[in-house]
Amino acid sequence: MNESDVLDIYDYIFNLPAVTKKTNHHILKFPYNIRELLWFWRFIETKVSKNNNLKNNLQNDRGNYLVNSIVHCGACHSPRTFFSIVKDYNNFSGQKESSKSLNDSIPNISNDRNKGIGSWSESDIVFFLQTGIKPNGDFAEKDMSLIIEHGTQYLSDNDLYEIAKYLLKINNK
Repeated sequence: MNESDVLDIYDYIFNLPAVTKKTNHHILKFPYNIRELLWFWRFIETKVSKNNNLKNNLQNDRGNYLVNSIVHCGACHSPRTFFSIVKDYNNFSGQKESSKSLNDSIPNISNDRNKGIGSWSESDIVFFLQTGIKPNGDFAEKDMSLIIEHGTQYLSDNDLYEIAKYLLKINNK
């Protein structure tokens, strides 16, 4: 993120009223509950991140900045390794279900016309990010609807169109 955006977020957060709500401790499942293994995860994540940063630095436009630095679309919509590390932030091919008992797959938002959103127009993407309504009349799933409700609906039309242009133009899988 650029420095002015970070400072704007900092100012916003520190101008919110204080909340006196006690939070619960995190309950993590194996192997994430073993803190001693964190060094291994950081080592692997660092190797993957260096490769992704090289790719991201090759393109320098507003859509790239918003998708990869602000909104972090690849954090959910990109495949992950066994260690839950994002393989490639520029691959928006989605994620399969994490287990057969969970229906938690994340859709493909690549520019693939058959499997992704390549058949959507820029206006379709903008409308979806404002309302959560897909071109076929279906609605965004639970997690994405929260992102829209608390985030993307407040972006300017210009920024939403830059996101749409970027998603439709990048060469991903």
